[in-house]
Amino acid sequence: MCLSAGVLARPAVSQDSPRDSSSRGRKYTPPPDTAKISVKVMKETNGKPVEHAAVIFHILQGSEKNKGNMELKTNDEGTALIDVIPIGVTVRLQVIASGFQTFGDDYKIDAGTKEIVVKLKRPARQYSTYEHADAGAAPAADSAGKTDSPAPPK
Repeated sequence: MCLSAGVLARPAVSQDSPRDSSSRGRKYTPPPDTAKISVKVMKETNGKPVEHAAVIFHILQGSEKNKGNMELKTNDEGTALIDVIPIGVTVRLQVIASGFQTFGDDYKIDAGTKEIVVKLKRPARQYSTYEHADAGAAPAADSAGKTDSPAPPK
């Protein structure tokens, strides 16, 4: 009987007592929602996929915490998938492949999914300010003997 008196003698904790929860623990902020982005890289001339192309994402604005870049490689079908870029940011997409011009463009990620199709071009002929400097001179011929432009009238 003495036992029951000891149990009853304990002070009861009130459910109505205010607690200061702001000083305890850390505040949890959930990670931002992310978008699933699919980049399809193909040749402009025939539409065939470009495999092993470097697909680089640079976060430009909208996320101060996640500055930096992410690089992927395309698979055999010419596709690269990424799902860690937060919704609401602006990214610069850069695609680099051997034998092709480098591609670059900015995209606003504003939805849960985004599909981007990139058509890579072959390198173009470089232009020089020193060619055709003299209007009366014959145009330069390439290795096949073809000229870039018609000969000036006489």
